[in-house]
Amino acid sequence: MKEWPVYSLGGGQTDWMHATWPLACLKADADSVDFRLLFKHYTLARADVVEFSRYKYLFTRGLRIVHRRDDLPKLLLFYSMDGYETLMQLLQKLGYTVKETCSAV
Repeated sequence: MKEWPVYSLGGGQTDWMHATWPLACLKADADSVDFRLLFKHYTLARADVVEFSRYKYLFTRGLRIVHRRDDLPKLLLFYSMDGYETLMQLLQKLGYTVKETCSAV
């Protein structure tokens, strides 16, 4: 079984789907990111991840996975129940670019 340095349960959202805790999961290691939301499973190679950025829109707060893949929803958003600081620090330690803020796009 694969060891994931980053593993967090929470909620999530894509372009067409939304779920609250604990129906989403974000896992990451130095090579890939795994995002699960309800019955959907999105795996991104490290080269496909542009950055992680704090997402803020009206009352929504989350961590957005900005990616290069045209075959995935543009919006991949994870809502952490553990707080964002630790999650962002762990992703940075794995070498991912993490930005503090971004606006809804």
